[in-house]
Amino acid sequence: MIHKSLINNLLILVFSVFSLAAFGQDVDIDAGKALFKAQCNQCHAKDMKSKLTGPALGGVEERWADYPPEDLYNWIRNSQAMISAGHPRATELWNEWKPTIMNPFPALTDAEIDNVLAYINQVYTGVGTGGGDGITGPVCVTPEEAGSDNKLMFGILLFILALLAIVLARIIANLNYLNESEGGKVPARRKTLVDILTSKGVIGFVLFALIVIGGFTTVNNAINLG
Repeated sequence: MIHKSLINNLLILVFSVFSLAAFGQDVDIDAGKALFKAQCNQCHAKDMKSKLTGPALGGVEERWADYPPEDLYNWIRNSQAMISAGHPRATELWNEWKPTIMNPFPALTDAEIDNVLAYINQVYTGVGTGGGDGITGPVCVTPEEAGSDNKLMFGILLFILALLAIVLARIIANLNYLNESEGGKVPARRKTLVDILTSKGVIGFVLFALIVIGGFTTVNNAINLG
């Protein structure tokens, strides 16, 4: 019936929204820290506030805020190309720091640049706790701490969406009951909560959710293992 199709579509939609909200990837500050040490450490101060061979990196996003985000990404990948193109901010930096040329990093992806910028921002703003790694200023929170907060948030989201799915299923069951009554079907049977939870649609939804969550967990753990 049309109501059964509607509930199946609603359940799939709810789960899809949850999946996008819960499993969207965040920045990896640890990866950003490693990239900074490997690519930026030689020319930029570790405290993100002092000038060295290159400028202090703290607040770099704010200084590029008047331009599209991709301009900063392009500057990091190939500063000389931006200068040659006459970009106002690139020209300003070149006039201040020439003849020092920033090394190009054409292989860096947007995600990797996001990781580095997140690490720079965390050290610069003082968010986090100090550590003994030789870096002046605070270091990022551990992945375990961040993961714990994320798991709690995802758990709450899952609980809320599960309740919403049950309420929607109950509403559709009542609509089907009214439809059967108006159609003269005897006896018109009202589905119980047990009937709803053990229906094919709900069971299929649960199996689909388990497959997606299991797949995500497997891939995520494999990535963490390197």
